[in-house]
Amino acid sequence: MNDLSDQWGVAHIVAIETNGAGGGKINITISTHDNGIQVSVEDNGTGLTNGEEKCVFDSFYTTQEEGLGLGIAICKTTLEGIGGHIKAENTPTGARFITSIPMSRQAS
Repeated sequence: MNDLSDQWGVAHIVAIETNGAGGGKINITISTHDNGIQVSVEDNGTGLTNGEEKCVFDSFYTTQEEGLGLGIAICKTTLEGIGGHIKAENTPTGARFITSIPMSRQAS
């Protein structure tokens, strides 16, 4: 994964997988803020368990029967490599992952 669009794909797939096969909803919001772009992926699943907001970014951490637990860790490493960041939080109706990406400046 070396393209930022892959990161949104991973976040979307994780939201679908953890939200279950039926009746789940995923909301993706893209906005500008400060000197960057913010992308929020929110679902209406069970949310994150206590403390999972931090360990979900650890390599090999997974709650799935199948999977390596690398997707979100790779997203975090990639975003931090370009000066961005990602965080996870619970909402009243599920979980939300928020990524911030700095806008690149063109050379003059």
